[in-house]
Amino acid sequence: MLILHRTYTRPNTDTFWHFEVIAPTPEFLSRIEEYKKSGKIIADTYLLSEDKLELTFFMVFDNENSYSEYDSDTMLTQYWEIRKQYNDSIGIEIGPKKVTLT
Repeated sequence: MLILHRTYTRPNTDTFWHFEVIAPTPEFLSRIEEYKKSGKIIADTYLLSEDKLELTFFMVFDNENSYSEYDSDTMLTQYWEIRKQYNDSIGIEIGPKKVTLT
């Protein structure tokens, strides 16, 4: 298995998270669902810090190949670029991707 996690930090609680502002396309949601139904994505969740300034995203993949496929999927990277532009423009810091093999 492979665990991906990444933390986003916003400057204050008046700043909206990307998912509160930018709706993913139906195609994006469908592609994520394909990864889940095929067993490539085993689980995903978000954790919000007590002060509500940090959001940590976790995703578990069945193996490294599934993660590599997901990470380079152009259907997904289009949305991720829009998300990055929003986060950069609003002052949300994006932590590095942390990948753990188990």
